[in-house]
Amino acid sequence: MVGLPDNNLTILGLAQSFAKSIKHEVPPNPGKPWIQSQRDHLREVVRYTPVSVTHAWPINSTHENKVESHAYRFEFSNGLSATGVLFQSVAAHENEAVVIPTTILMSDLGMASTVDDVANDVSRGQRVLVLDPLFLGENFPGLNARSVAAYAQMLTGIGQRPLGLEAAQITAIVR
Repeated sequence: MVGLPDNNLTILGLAQSFAKSIKHEVPPNPGKPWIQSQRDHLREVVRYTPVSVTHAWPINSTHENKVESHAYRFEFSNGLSATGVLFQSVAAHENEAVVIPTTILMSDLGMASTVDDVANDVSRGQRVLVLDPLFLGENFPGLNARSVAAYAQMLTGIGQRPLGLEAAQITAIVR
């Protein structure tokens, strides 16, 4: 029987040794050109392509316990869509001169997992948009993880990256 050498690395050990070799040096006083170059590099890595909201379709509205909710399906210029629900206190409408802060919440587990956070923020007088962009919450193609992975692989095959699409959707809704 032939044994393994004492210094043999596991997959984790190999990954950790590679991670130690990555050098990310930030200049002591990063200027605008360096910051812009880093942003451009990130756009290239995630293949970020801006999109715009072509239509925000209202799906449903409710008014219960002094809280309004408005559900939307956001349609984007690239043909994809996302869903979101906007929550706000009815009392927020009383003073139109006051700018109401808006919080955007997203969760891998879907909108239902954000209930406590929504309640806390609305009770503090904030508007809350709970958003399910592509591949988050209930907004994923297919019925199982295998079909999601296949869809993500198809997107990569045509030069898109799921993270870039998600970032574009979130940015378009925020704007």
